[in-house]
Amino acid sequence: MRRLPSFYWLLLVVLLASFVPVVVLLAVSYYQAIQSSQEQLAAEIDQSVRRTNDLLTTADTLLTRIAADTGGQSSPEAFNLIRRYAYNDPRFREVGIIDERGFLVLSSLGVVNPPILVPAALRANPSRRVTQVLGPVKTVLMKENSLILSLPTHGEGEVNLLVDPAVLTHFLDDSELGPNGFIAFVGQDSHLMGGVGLLPDERLDITSAQTSIDRSKIQVVRSTRKHDITIVGQIPLRWVLRYWWHDLTIGILFSLLCSGFLMALLIRSARRTYGIGHDIRIGLTHHEFVVYYQPIIDLKTQRCVGAEALVRWQHPNLGLIAPDAFIPITEQTGLIQELSEWVIQQVIQDQAELQEDAVRYISINLSPTLLGSEDLLDYVTQTLAIHSLPAQRILFEVTETRLVEPVYANRLSSFRQLGIRLALDDFGTGYSSLRYLDKFEFDYLKIDRCFIQRIQTAEGSPIMDTLIELGHTLGLEVIAEGVETVEQCDYLQQAGVRYVQGWLFAKAMPLADFSQFLQQQQSLPL
Repeated sequence: MRRLPSFYWLLLVVLLASFVPVVVLLAVSYYQAIQSSQEQLAAEIDQSVRRTNDLLTTADTLLTRIAADTGGQSSPEAFNLIRRYAYNDPRFREVGIIDERGFLVLSSLGVVNPPILVPAALRANPSRRVTQVLGPVKTVLMKENSLILSLPTHGEGEVNLLVDPAVLTHFLDDSELGPNGFIAFVGQDSHLMGGVGLLPDERLDITSAQTSIDRSKIQVVRSTRKHDITIVGQIPLRWVLRYWWHDLTIGILFSLLCSGFLMALLIRSARRTYGIGHDIRIGLTHHEFVVYYQPIIDLKTQRCVGAEALVRWQHPNLGLIAPDAFIPITEQTGLIQELSEWVIQQVIQDQAELQEDAVRYISINLSPTLLGSEDLLDYVTQTLAIHSLPAQRILFEVTETRLVEPVYANRLSSFRQLGIRLALDDFGTGYSSLRYLDKFEFDYLKIDRCFIQRIQTAEGSPIMDTLIELGHTLGLEVIAEGVETVEQCDYLQQAGVRYVQGWLFAKAMPLADFSQFLQQQQSLPL
């Protein structure tokens, strides 16, 4: 019995040795998690401030130059001037001139005839002779939400620039903000201009955000140089400490009961192993993915000249799954490169099986992740050589919003040298710029289906006319995708668009049906 005290001391030492390191580690990790998240959020906000200041400074200089060069008046010279300004900077989607009566008389899309009265809410304060930020709003010509950067002129009119709100946020990473966090861009009137994450409803009280102390969240507030825009970042503390709480649970369970710790590991392992990412890996291994082909029709001859390759997932339990449901997961899990390379290999193999003169080309959508791969060119070259397929029978489609990445220039140039054709996909929805179109030497422009769906009659729309005319001016073939009605087809044909694709002609189909479709095409009279 006299040895019991020593036993209890030993037990106490063992308990302390077990708990104290865990407690110290948890305390250190607690403060490190908070500090790291705050520094990361501050870095994101500071970067946003720098980019926004650059945008506002560029806009102020450009608006001052436009006001001086045009005098705020509509003329052919003014139209050529503002159109050049609009296309020289991909961040600005439209330039406009409003006269002293408040009428929009000229834009970079063309002369506004008759002039359109602009509501006072969409105009700058004429008493402030500085560039002002309004919005986001929908203008008469541009139906998507836009920020208006407006400078009043001495003639009581104004010149303005339209900016896609996505320009402010496209570089931001919202993965660390959590389900309730956000980075918000707020105007001087506390009106929300844009942001990422779970944004408040329309307004955010800046004064309250700067003065309130809420220990349940991490908050960083910064303003641009002239305080036109305030950027507020907020992350719930609960999200910041999500891993800390996990470590706390694991530490206590490990100290008290090893079996509980092992159970937690098993649960985490099961979730990771049997998630949708695991299903995609299994699908790639078991050849569950298939390529469908949607024909591209030449309106002049009514013959199929090409097709767009669209991947589908033939899931054994869920049936046929569209790419919108699994492509984002492959991006997140890093499986997009393996899937894209399989699609390229399958398309080239299918092309080799078709008759040599069946179609001119098959187009493949290139993931931005794959386009940045240094091994892509070698992979494509080897695959073409294995199947003895000419490079001219492959066309790569790239998305317009990704052209701001300069590293892609050499990649696309290498494809052109190999003989592969290039198409600019979703044209008109991203950062349109003549400089990019000339730099990357595209063969085709694909007008996004969102513009086609607006065509209700054969009269079309001014925006469509501008996009088609731009493509023809640059000497590029225009492909309209998403054509579903006869009215849309008639308008496009009258506008000089030669190539179309959509449900009006054929849906996407597997290779066997596509081959049969081509045989039926060959039987049609010329």
